[in-house]
Amino acid sequence: MNLKDTVFVSGRRTYEGLASADGVFSSNLSVDTLNRVRGEVSEIRSVMVENIEKMMERGDRIELLVEKTATTQDSSFHLGNSQSAYAELFG
Repeated sequence: MNLKDTVFVSGRRTYEGLASADGVFSSNLSVDTLNRVRGEVSEIRSVMVENIEKMMERGDRIELLVEKTATTQDSSFHLGNSQSAYAELFG
């Protein structure tokens, strides 16, 4: 048996498979690697979905803040006009 295809993972040397006499590779390491990668992709996907949900929540809060700011601005404008009218009438 010969060592075949050395792969470096996280600074450690691992072996993708050992060549057999007929050139067939061990599928156990390939399956393990595939399952590990699928697990990592699943974790990354979960984090991305969570981040997108947080961004959407922030967007909703920003919209609410913009609406409240516009309402406050309108109220202060009307208050200023009311004060001017009051000053003209009683001033």
